[in-house]
Amino acid sequence: MGMCADFAIHDTDGHNPHAHILLTVRPLNENGTWQYKTEKEYLCIKDGEEKGFTASEFKTAQKQGWEKQYRYKVGKKKEYLTSSVAQEKGYERIDKHPKSSRYGRQNPISQQWNSDEQLCIWRANWADAVNKMLA
Repeated sequence: MGMCADFAIHDTDGHNPHAHILLTVRPLNENGTWQYKTEKEYLCIKDGEEKGFTASEFKTAQKQGWEKQYRYKVGKKKEYLTSSVAQEKGYERIDKHPKSSRYGRQNPISQQWNSDEQLCIWRANWADAVNKMLA
């Protein structure tokens, strides 16, 4: 799956053999470079429907009429609007950052690795391996 592991086996005084195993939760590409853990997801709007797009997806979505939303001053309130709607009404943009999902889009591999289901699978596999060696 492209996961890296680092381990150290200790038994400095001969009475406490143990190991430390560190695993990444960030996958590698085929060429050995890191993949993203999360990717910024812009919440765009088209015909009243809101949908999330990554930067690369937005390039295509923009051609289909999807627009990013920015914060504008509307009277004494602040609202997210598209640039086209805000310009029609003469509203002042107060933030340069578009509306986005709170934590971004999770990398599906990282999401799987961090899931409770995967943890149970790994625990069961580890228990099987250890019990086989102890038998």
